[in-house]
Amino acid sequence: MSPDLEPLIASDEGIAAFEGIVKSMQHLARYNQQLVGNWTYFEAGTTYCNISWGGMQKYLKKLGSYMRGKLHHSATPCVVS
Repeated sequence: MSPDLEPLIASDEGIAAFEGIVKSMQHLARYNQQLVGNWTYFEAGTTYCNISWGGMQKYLKKLGSYMRGKLHHSATPCVVS
């Protein structure tokens, strides 16, 4: 984003970043899963990481969840200029 919040995707850097995202999708385990299907897949403990929002956190912290007490949270990866 520019200082005026204009998207910069139509630049060489923006296109390269987008191509990198598309290329990385071949390594995603279940990127086409429905929302809760993704939660249960991650809860099994066989996935390195998952990007999610609040609902999944509640689901994984429930009593009896394999992931309860095992989660580490961080910011979504990004480039800061």
